[in-house]
Amino acid sequence: MKKKTNPIVQRVIDTFNNVTLLTESFLNSNDSIIRGIAIPGDAGLGKTKAVKDALKKVNKLDEVDYVKGGSITPGALYVKLYLNRNEGDLVVLDDVNISDLSSNNRNQIMEMIKGATDQDNEMRTVSYERATQNELMKKHKVPSKFSFNGRIIWITNNTIEDIKRTTKSHFVGLFSRFQWAPCFFNEDEKLQYTLYLIEDIDILGKNCDEGVLKGGFPEDVIQKTYDYIYERYEVISDISPRASLKIADLVKRFPNNWETMVKLQCENLF
Repeated sequence: MKKKTNPIVQRVIDTFNNVTLLTESFLNSNDSIIRGIAIPGDAGLGKTKAVKDALKKVNKLDEVDYVKGGSITPGALYVKLYLNRNEGDLVVLDDVNISDLSSNNRNQIMEMIKGATDQDNEMRTVSYERATQNELMKKHKVPSKFSFNGRIIWITNNTIEDIKRTTKSHFVGLFSRFQWAPCFFNEDEKLQYTLYLIEDIDILGKNCDEGVLKGGFPEDVIQKTYDYIYERYEVISDISPRASLKIADLVKRFPNNWETMVKLQCENLF
């Protein structure tokens, strides 16, 4: 009899598979009126991987303008959108923080994003008419207004409520312009999915991302990491595939006192 995946784990797998399918369809549908996908969800579980899997399938991974982490100014975003304004172009904003920006800068960014994702082709205009020309704008000869025919993917760790609170009056406009793919899970789902990836998919071993550690971690390190998460899940502050990499790294680097190091780094922090 074929082994069946734990239904709790399967829900998480299905969620990320749907993100990949939605993104793939989004990138392949030239006649779609939707120009943006928003993917809010828990940190470290797989939102970015699901999007990158879709980009690989449509052979666009190396063609994307990918903005990862940190804050972005209105001027920098304006130039990004201008450089990716043509049909087939894609800007990915991955964990780009806008909540800490001033209300003025945040409002300007929201207006740009809404303009870039308007459903009406004739209205899909991005403007920055009050801007002082910065060096990037001068270098690329960016006008104060342009039509946008590219696409935007927004990946964020914020909840829907966080986004609503941060964007305020812009939220309804954002919600109607984007396709939304939430990826939020309860603690049991996070635990079981992380253990599944370690045990069944071997994400710390042969299937470890080469950008993280080529060849993966030794088998004894993987086993200790799995056992630690399984036994200490109630006090670990963050259980996720990304957190398991952090734990495995500590186990590998501190073979004699790794348990103390992991407790200091990973337990009861928030």
